[in-house]
Amino acid sequence: MVTTGINTAGVAAAPPPAPVAPTAAHVDAASPAGAVLPAGAAIPIEHALQGAIAAGSSGVTMAAPSPGNSVKLLVDEPEVLPELLHAIGNAKRQIDLTMFSLDPSGAGRTVANLLMDKARAGVEVNVQVDQVGSMVIPLADGRPFMDELRDAGVRVQVNDRYRCGEGIRPVDHRKVLAIDGTTFFTGGMNLSAKFGKWHDVMVRVDGPATARMGVELLGRWTDEGGTVSPTQAATIRSGSEAPAQGRAAVSILTNKPGGEMNATDFLMSAIAASRDRVWLLTPTLSNPDVVTALGEAAQRGVDVRVGVSGPEGWIGTRALGVIGSAFYRDLVDAGVKVYEQPGMSHAKVSLVDGVATVGSMNLTRRAMLWDHEAGIASDDPAFRRQVEHLFMQDFSKGHQVTAEDADAPLAKVARTLHRTVGLSW
Repeated sequence: MVTTGINTAGVAAAPPPAPVAPTAAHVDAASPAGAVLPAGAAIPIEHALQGAIAAGSSGVTMAAPSPGNSVKLLVDEPEVLPELLHAIGNAKRQIDLTMFSLDPSGAGRTVANLLMDKARAGVEVNVQVDQVGSMVIPLADGRPFMDELRDAGVRVQVNDRYRCGEGIRPVDHRKVLAIDGTTFFTGGMNLSAKFGKWHDVMVRVDGPATARMGVELLGRWTDEGGTVSPTQAATIRSGSEAPAQGRAAVSILTNKPGGEMNATDFLMSAIAASRDRVWLLTPTLSNPDVVTALGEAAQRGVDVRVGVSGPEGWIGTRALGVIGSAFYRDLVDAGVKVYEQPGMSHAKVSLVDGVATVGSMNLTRRAMLWDHEAGIASDDPAFRRQVEHLFMQDFSKGHQVTAEDADAPLAKVARTLHRTVGLSW
């Protein structure tokens, strides 16, 4: 695990399940020098599976990149939802959905109806949700919605935010759908009417990396008290033996509070190693450590650009946008180009030299240190071109923040609060 500049004092890393030989970081011949896919241990899938069953997410450690995948970028709900529904409709054995916010509106209702149909037809359907993100709390719609799923035969586990004996528990912010051990989707999009209106990104992966993601899902399933069915284990095993679907190497990136924080570590180490470019999309940028790293990269000549939600995108959560603007002056002065996007941009994407990532992690201090997150990294040239196109579109429609913007009244107030009382998120 790479050590970053982010303070992780007091967070103990989980030991690996057994000594294994490390592999070299994967470097695609077409990738520019600088950031590369993270190195990981050559852990057999059976070993990882048993670690997840016995010890939950702490029993699953960073694995080497999985070769032989196809990777497809999906932008906004009109592209994402039809692919999700088609994959669910074609499921033969097992469907795993983990979703921060799943509610009975919009895409949430559409997906849930199909999941219940598949469960009634004999497909094993496993759903994990976050208690607060999916409003599975007293007097909220989430509880009867989860009961509706259970009544149809869907197995449901909830990430409780408070549990006796454990106290306050981390947010489960992941968004992953896995089908039959061979296909999975991950990214930033939640399933509800509210989130369907936002600009967001998911990625579809077909191939052996699905088995690795399946192990990660199973680890969190057992964390929450879920029992492991024979189908769950068999699906992971069969997926690991499925033929290659493409040429892309894919790394699974996760954050596990109290254990490995691979998504955070990878991004910070990639920025530090960058030689050519660091392009980011994030709803808000309010982690001072990331701001510093980006400024240092820009100062050594790296092309650093960040797309964030513009002021009109923060209706209902405007405070987060204001907090992020506290860092505009530092970024602009260092030579970082910041582009405020029209509306709410909820995408979490990076392109650092030749490596692209898509996932659920926001660039806030809380998300990078204290939330469960999931995503992927790949240096596949075809996937990289898809991500480049997304960035060029988003940057072109955004407003580039100027020195005058950085000194706007709200930005100055936020900067003052950050410098005097450490306000960040």
